[in-house]
Amino acid sequence: DEGCCLEGYGYWNYGFSHFCLFASMLRDYTDGKIDLFKDEKVHAIARFQQNTSINDTQCISFSDCGSAFRPSGWLTHFLKNEYPDLEIPSIPFSRETAAPLRYILWQDPSLADCTMNPKSHIYHNNQWFIYRSPAYNLACKAGCNSEPHNHNDVGSFIISKNNRVTFTDPGGGEYTRQYFSSERYTILATSSRGHSVPIINGQFQVTGKEKSRIYTETPDNYAFSMENAYSVPTLTSLKR
Repeated sequence: DEGCCLEGYGYWNYGFSHFCLFASMLRDYTDGKIDLFKDEKVHAIARFQQNTSINDTQCISFSDCGSAFRPSGWLTHFLKNEYPDLEIPSIPFSRETAAPLRYILWQDPSLADCTMNPKSHIYHNNQWFIYRSPAYNLACKAGCNSEPHNHNDVGSFIISKNNRVTFTDPGGGEYTRQYFSSERYTILATSSRGHSVPIINGQFQVTGKEKSRIYTETPDNYAFSMENAYSVPTLTSLKR
């Protein structure tokens, strides 16, 4: 409902672009009687692009998302004209092959000089905290270890300073048979070994549905428990 795609920016770009293709045709076909873009949830989803950037060229790489920030030109311009409050990037757009006609119909030359200045943002339901300041940008996640394209990554964080990521989340690994099998969490990218999270009594995080508990949630401070991400009987409290 808040517009957060737990699978990350790349999956948002693919899924939401196809939704927009359908919704725009449906609106035309019904002469405007069915307009899915009037739904506030769709408006919230449209804001995910600006919220998920960590700097000018990289995005938040939680889950199986990559770190490259490659906006779709036709989709970005379409959404900006649909929702004027959106902030859109000015970097070169990607060129997917899904909808080449939209490059002609939907790209808007008047938007070529737009700049993006995204603000701090919290996705409360999915427990993503995105903090921006002149000194650095930070993104961290709580959540649980049973999400779409899940990684065992409760407490993972990313820091970007001077337009460069200095502490990263590696994002998606190579898509192989093992990657989507019972061997998934033996792989560095999906295991908590590949994320900036503690090792407790020699134990890594385990897969599970129990969410973290939030203790503080303000624009400048985000604190949560993460002991539920571990199967360590002696662990009673772990906060970040």
